[in-house]
Amino acid sequence: MRHGPEVLEVEVLDTGRPAPEPPTDGSAGLRGMRERAAVYDGALEAGPEPQGGWRVRLVLPLERAMSSA
Repeated sequence: MRHGPEVLEVEVLDTGRPAPEPPTDGSAGLRGMRERAAVYDGALEAGPEPQGGWRVRLVLPLERAMSSA
């Protein structure tokens, strides 16, 4: 996690283990996470890493996020 006066960045990296099966409970998964980030003018990137594993990175502009809360 990193933050400054204008942006918050959260990044999660896995260990490279095989990914579990996608949930079948009707959840929106990555699509839902991207939609929630967009509500606050943020961005979500997610995908496999070249060396193996998976990375999810969220960037939120703090001024917009704080004024919408």
